[in-house]
Amino acid sequence: MRTTVTIQASLFFLLSMLPALLFAQQVTTCTNPVGHAYFAHKGVLAKEDSEWKIDTVPKGAFTLRKFGKDDFDIIFIDSTKRNHSTAQDGAKVFPLRRNETEAAFLVHYHDSEESQIYSFFKENSGAARFSVLVSKGGPSIYKSSVMVGDCTPINFKLINEGDSQ
Repeated sequence: MRTTVTIQASLFFLLSMLPALLFAQQVTTCTNPVGHAYFAHKGVLAKEDSEWKIDTVPKGAFTLRKFGKDDFDIIFIDSTKRNHSTAQDGAKVFPLRRNETEAAFLVHYHDSEESQIYSFFKENSGAARFSVLVSKGGPSIYKSSVMVGDCTPINFKLINEGDSQ
């Protein structure tokens, strides 16, 4: 009986996500972010561990997707090699700025006291890049970081379609 309920719940979840999956458009995929993070002497972190450290997501990938007019999501593979969706994980994604060569999005997780700003940009050399700034608070770990990585070509036209700004 319990297995049947689990299967039914899983099926309902997959069917409820079907419209979003069918209408989602991939804007870009970015990989290999590397940068620095500061871990504050706060929460469970010992003073000797409070310092700047190299920050990276080994084999991490981040895909910006657009749903409809102004709805965005970032699908990512973390260092544990698990897939996540910012929207499915409870975050709100807000476009901050966007034009022909750059776009930035605020991702805010209200329940986990974490915010991120993803910036996608085309450098003067033509290279597509992204950066992610992370501000994580809460009772256990307090972290501030910035990482930068490479992207496939970024579809800025798709980002700007239906722009309500």
